[in-house]
Amino acid sequence: MDTSSPANSLFQRRTGASSLGSTADTIILITLAGAALAAGAIASYYGSMLLGLTVAAALLGIGTFAVMTARGSTLSRITLALCLSGMVALHIQLGRGTLEFHFGVFVTLALLLIYRDWRPIVASAAFFAVHHVVFDRLQAGGYGVYCTPEPNFLKIVMHASYVVVQTGLEVFVAVKMRAVSVEGEELEQLVKAVDTEGAVMLDLNHIAVTSAGAQGLKHAIGRMHAAMTEVQALMTDLIAYIAHPPEVLEHANAQHARLLAAIRAHDPGQALSVMSDHLRGTEHVLAGLLPGGRSRPTTSPLTRGRSPT
Repeated sequence: MDTSSPANSLFQRRTGASSLGSTADTIILITLAGAALAAGAIASYYGSMLLGLTVAAALLGIGTFAVMTARGSTLSRITLALCLSGMVALHIQLGRGTLEFHFGVFVTLALLLIYRDWRPIVASAAFFAVHHVVFDRLQAGGYGVYCTPEPNFLKIVMHASYVVVQTGLEVFVAVKMRAVSVEGEELEQLVKAVDTEGAVMLDLNHIAVTSAGAQGLKHAIGRMHAAMTEVQALMTDLIAYIAHPPEVLEHANAQHARLLAAIRAHDPGQALSVMSDHLRGTEHVLAGLLPGGRSRPTTSPLTRGRSPT
C-alpha cells in the first residue's frame, strides 16, 4: 500500500517516536477530560448546562476517538490540539467572556510543546485567532456569543499579538526539541544495530538517518567497516598461499584433539605444551611467507622460557 500521500502521512508514526507521541496523546486526552469537567462546573455556575455538557461531551468524544484510532500520529495530535482549544473557547463562552478564562489560551499553547511538533501549536493558534475575531464581531452584532465581556476589536488585536509572540517562540523551541529527539533516536538505533545479539555488525547501509550526529557516526562506522573488509580480503589472499596437505591437516587435527583432551582432564601443563607446539608450527609456516622465505626464531608468550620439544 502506498503511504506517500499527504493524507496517509497524517496516520504515520516515527518508529522510535510513536511511544512518546502515544504518551503525549494520553496526557492531552486526560487534560481534555479535566477541561470537560471544568466546563460542567462553569456551566453550572453561569447557568448554561445544556450547552456546556453537550459541547464538552462532543469535544471529549472526538478526542477519544482520535486517540483510539490514530494514537501517536500527526492526525491525533492535531485533533486533540483543536479539541482542547475548542474546550477553552467553550469556557470563554460559558463564562460570558470573563477574561480569566482567556488564560486557557496560553496554557494550551504551552502544554502542546509536549509533542515537540510545531504543527499542533500552529493549528491551535490559528483556531484561537479565528475564534476571537469571529466571536468578537458576532458579539458586536448581538448574536448572543462571547469573546470578551464586551466586544472590543482593539482588545482582540492585543490578545492576538501575545498569541503570535508565544506561538513564534514555541515553534522555534518545538523544532529544536524535535531535532534533538530525532538525533537521539537515530543514534540509539545505530548503536543497537552495531551490537546485535552479542555480535558486532558494522554494515549499516540499510539504516537511514537524517540528523548530523547520526550521519557522522554512521560515516565513521562505515569507514571502520571498509577498513575491516580490506584487512579481511588481504588475510584471505594470504591464507590462500598457505599449503594445506592432508598430513598437515591431520597433524593439526591431532593437536586439537590432544588439546581438548588435556582441557577435559584439567591438565594445564599438557594443554600449554600442546598449544605451544601448535603455535610454533603455525608461526613457522607464516614466517616462510616472508620475503626470501626465511624463518625467524620462534619466541611466543607461550614458549618464552621453555626449551623446544
